[in-house]
Amino acid sequence: MKRLPLLLLLLIAAFTAWRLMAEPPQGLEPSLEPSLEPAEESVATVEAAPAVESVVAPLQREGMQREAAPPVEPEVVIEEEPDFMTEPPPDPIQVGSSSLELTLLDSRTKENVSGTVQLWRLKAPGNEGWHTGDQLQHQAAAVDGLFRADRLPEGEYRIYALFAKDDAESGPVFRVEGLRTALTQEVEMPQEEELSLILYHFNGIQVLGNAAEAITWCGGGNRSETEFDLEPEWLDRRWPREDAVFESTSMGGGWSGGHHKTWAPLKPAYPGFALGSRSQDGRGVHTHHRFLFRKEEGRSMAVRIRAQGSGTYLGLFVAPEEVARRLVFPPGEPYRDLTRAISIEVEALPLPSEGGGAGKSEQELLLDVPVRITISTPGLAPFRHTWRMRDGDLPELRLQLAEPK
Repeated sequence: MKRLPLLLLLLIAAFTAWRLMAEPPQGLEPSLEPSLEPAEESVATVEAAPAVESVVAPLQREGMQREAAPPVEPEVVIEEEPDFMTEPPPDPIQVGSSSLELTLLDSRTKENVSGTVQLWRLKAPGNEGWHTGDQLQHQAAAVDGLFRADRLPEGEYRIYALFAKDDAESGPVFRVEGLRTALTQEVEMPQEEELSLILYHFNGIQVLGNAAEAITWCGGGNRSETEFDLEPEWLDRRWPREDAVFESTSMGGGWSGGHHKTWAPLKPAYPGFALGSRSQDGRGVHTHHRFLFRKEEGRSMAVRIRAQGSGTYLGLFVAPEEVARRLVFPPGEPYRDLTRAISIEVEALPLPSEGGGAGKSEQELLLDVPVRITISTPGLAPFRHTWRMRDGDLPELRLQLAEPK
């Protein structure tokens, strides 16, 4: 019985300890209900930026922040210019089993003619470097009227005679078929042309060639300009597949075959003054024949003629002395005789041939004859002026001082 009170005391102490462990701390009440205001908790979470800074700041203090990535520059696209090519890409021709024998005759005399001939294949198929178009299949000399080409594909062709007259019509299209094709074509050839010049004074009065006019003349050489890379006017050009620019070259020419300074009086002739014979131009050649005229012993002026088959040409006579009288000098510049510094060149125009159809009359054509006046002398600016009768009377020509160097 003595142990019973001791046992009761132990039970009371254990119960008191259990109560203390089961109760929450003072001021906090446990809640078993779920929260009914999640939006407020979400806002509170978003506004908790200082908590993030509290994490980053120690990392920065410890030198653990990441380096900033370099800025990405935008890619610049440069459009490439087309290549400048002086030589075209390869354009191999196709070959076949056909041959061509072509006889060439002078269209006027019906005699055999010789010279270089180009044979063009029309609408030749394209290849890796070129689109479809006309292609130079063969080039060779026709000897005694015979032109021959072998290993040709069947199809349509056309020739281009380089020795023909410059403005000659090209031959017709023909077909090459089978093993052998034989044809005959005519070529319009350059001819010798007797040049005749109808000449008028700048005031519209015709030059008669009498002793009172005292006009003499002589040959003044010729100027030839030659074109390279000739192409037929009917050519359907082939173009490269790549975007490229090709450079073509041509050559000019200078005055040659100088005159002999043998002055002769003009002799009246119908329809104009006879200047002798000159050959017409071949393809790609442009020849201007120059003739000099002067009054008495004065300074000469030039008339140039390109033989184009009409035989008769129309020109103007403008003596440098007449131009010198119309010069107006700059203010303060004393007058001086510039006759020797004046150069005059007239381009004679061809008269329509008889029966040539509609065209300008002689008087209408005379209004369009160009007179090119050039003056070059120290102290004055270079002077150039082109005058036509259609512009009115020969005007005063105002000179300017040269710009200081």
